[in-house]
Parts: sequence; C-alpha cells; structure tokens
Amino acid sequence: MGSGRRRAARRSPSELPGAGTAAGREASPSRGVLLDLPPEDDFRYSLPHHVIARVPHKMPTIEQIEEMLRREPDDVFLTYSAAMLLARENRAEEALARFDRVLELDADYVPAYFQKGMFQAGRGDVDEARRTLARGIERATATGDTHARGEMEEFLATL
Repeated sequence: MGSGRRRAARRSPSELPGAGTAAGREASPSRGVLLDLPPEDDFRYSLPHHVIARVPHKMPTIEQIEEMLRREPDDVFLTYSAAMLLARENRAEEALARFDRVLELDADYVPAYFQKGMFQAGRGDVDEARRTLARGIERATATGDTHARGEMEEFLATL
C-alpha cells in the first residue's frame, strides 16, 4: 500500500483506539484503507468507497479535500469526493469538471456516472443526464456492477 495508508480492522466506532480523538486514526469500522492525516487534522478518511469523518458532526471541507489532492492529484476517490462536495455546494461547473476528471482517471468508476447524471438532471440538463446515465449503464454492465446498473436504469426511466 502507499505511504500513509493502512488496512482497517472491522470494529465498532467505540472500539477504535482513541475514538473521537487525534490518536484514533488506526481503523475505520466500515471500509478498508485509511489515509493517515497530520496530527493537527482530526479526520480519518476511508478509501476507496466513502469519505467518512470520525469527528462528530464534522465533514471534510472542499479545502481539505483540495489539499489532499495537491499531494495526490490522480487519486480517483479524492477527485470524486471533491466533485460530490462541489455538487452539494451547487458549484456546478466545478463539480461537473471534477466528475469528468474522475471518469478521465477511471472510466469504470461507476458511481461518478450516477452522481453526475443525477446532478445534471437536478439542474434541468435532462438530455446530458440521459447521456451520462447511458454511458454509466454501459460501464456498469461491462464491469458486472448489476446493482449500480439497476439504479441508473431506474433513474433514467424517470427522466
């Protein structure tokens, strides 16, 4: 594994060493690989599927994700996380550019198609959303991700 990443044990949050403190960086109860951050940051991120902040009521900011991306500019999941945060802040052009970057880095990163399509549809860009979802359905089929394919097909049918 890369520098600063460790395999996580499957334990409940209360069993984590120093849970809720800067010392509790060892594991995430829900996903496999962790990014170890400097001591002044009290966040832990689970990779590759979700960004999970273990500090109560705190989510990573776009600035924190951007800082990590400066160190690892080709990290697909960090780029996806940035796209999601930008979409949540309704920073449309930046969010769409980040979704496109995710798909440039990994054309098989199926969640990016679904989230980008939903974001486009929410902005009223239904034709683009349909195209994005159709590409996502193709990639989900090619990679055997039947669950994601089904979700995208259901959403596409509503457009």
